[in-house]
Amino acid sequence: MTKLELPKLFKHYHEIEGRDGFNPSCGVTLDNFQSLIGEYHFSEEVRCQVRKSDGNCGNNHLHGWLGLTKEGKEGLIGWLCAVKYFNADKTFAIERNRVRKEISISSSLASLNNLLTNRDVFEQTIETQMSRIRFLRDSVKSLESRLLPSVIKTVSDMEKLETGQYIFKFNMSKLMKKVRRILNGLINESGIFRAHQYGCTLT
Repeated sequence: MTKLELPKLFKHYHEIEGRDGFNPSCGVTLDNFQSLIGEYHFSEEVRCQVRKSDGNCGNNHLHGWLGLTKEGKEGLIGWLCAVKYFNADKTFAIERNRVRKEISISSSLASLNNLLTNRDVFEQTIETQMSRIRFLRDSVKSLESRLLPSVIKTVSDMEKLETGQYIFKFNMSKLMKKVRRILNGLINESGIFRAHQYGCTLT
């Protein structure tokens, strides 16, 4: 890892295996540990390279850290050994926090860049969703106008009891069938209308 290289989140072993400094046989210890290059989350298992008294750990794992030794070699630090042997080490703790912070910043910048690059697409998506919300609100008002005052009061009372989780249950009847037509499929097959999912409430 060069001074200009930012910490990375590795998702595949070959990303680490192909690095010039990576040495699959080197052992990483508290004494020779210098810094962290990145964090990894794999779908395939890899062997931990933390060195113990009887040799390298060798336990298979999916998540851990790519460490740099004072000799300039890179090795895998499995999450379990990181907790067991490195967690109390001040240098490792500082490096772990630094790496995660840098990875988070890089991810946020990448998302922002994607947003700016595809601004027109995102704006169109937002406008489409806003149109859908307006349609849903109009549908709820239309539904409300077709319900008896006693039904509206019951729904309102249920709303208060559910503390914001507005789940309205209606009996399967002719009224239910009419409501289904009004909402054009917005009520699911179980007969439950979840108005809170669309930012709509009946008052």
